[in-house]
Amino acid sequence: MPSLSNRKIEDARKVTLLDYMQANEPENIKSVGGRYIHKIHDSFVIDNGKGQWYWNSKGAGGHNFIDFLMKVENMDFVSAIKFLTEGNGISYDQANSQQNPLNTTITKQMESEQSRAPPKPKQLILPKANINNDRAVAYLMSRGISKSTIWHCINAGLIYESANKSCVFVGKEGNTPKYAYERSISGDSKKDVLGADKRYGFCLPPEKPESQGNFTLTLFESPIDLLAHHDIMKMAGKEWGGYKLSLGGVSSAALNNFLEQHPNVSHIYLCLDTDKAGQDATKRIIRELLVDKRTSGIKITISPPPIGKDFTDTLQGILKFQRDKQRQNLQERTNHQHL
Repeated sequence: MPSLSNRKIEDARKVTLLDYMQANEPENIKSVGGRYIHKIHDSFVIDNGKGQWYWNSKGAGGHNFIDFLMKVENMDFVSAIKFLTEGNGISYDQANSQQNPLNTTITKQMESEQSRAPPKPKQLILPKANINNDRAVAYLMSRGISKSTIWHCINAGLIYESANKSCVFVGKEGNTPKYAYERSISGDSKKDVLGADKRYGFCLPPEKPESQGNFTLTLFESPIDLLAHHDIMKMAGKEWGGYKLSLGGVSSAALNNFLEQHPNVSHIYLCLDTDKAGQDATKRIIRELLVDKRTSGIKITISPPPIGKDFTDTLQGILKFQRDKQRQNLQERTNHQHL
């Protein structure tokens, strides 16, 4: 990596995204509630009091203009520093001048994206179904999922076994499959199928959908974690309330689309994994919800799995405890009979 002086790096890090916007595009930002919103794209937010910016529709955010150049303009760190300190961009001392704007301004980039015709979505090609679902049922039961939950999803067209002996989880728009995730029954292979649209995740609606009023949404990374959580709630005697949605990883695409289709969500439970990726995604999703005026009023509860990395681990831990307890009780009864 070419050497950069500490002075150059320090100067570049002082340049905020608000510095750039005020120097080059002051007419395109407006102050709203202590934050700055782009007039063309309201998901682009600068919270200068916290030194942060978010572009929610892109899933991008950062703390200064270097972050913007790297995450949106796809510059590497060295190029971003040089852009700001060697005459190609604005330096901290130039932040209030009109010199050296980006070749493509933020606003022009937004306008270009808005005018560009959206790409035609790829057609979802669902894997061919097997003649029965026996292996898929056995596999999910081996992960701790109850047979009643599995067959509820099979009968709803949300789960089936493919001809190549994998378990397929389907996300729908109404009754139309839009997304599918394939999990190997015999190995560790897992992938989105060809043409899967990440905006439509594997989703379980409430058993008794409310025709009106607000409702809750519970988020998970994987479909199996979602099913495990559902069974844990049943064990606790709690009604299957609200919607449960798998993100198919940690992307916000399925969440954003769900909220657009269901504006009356009042409470979101974040049940993502306890590893670094899950924790980082939880923090990012909270930021995205809070800075967006459409979702800033939604109540948010972080509800991580209490045992293990995910709710599948938690379910298996509970089932193991139950089995151990049953064996202990049986042994005690046997010992008592021998007295």
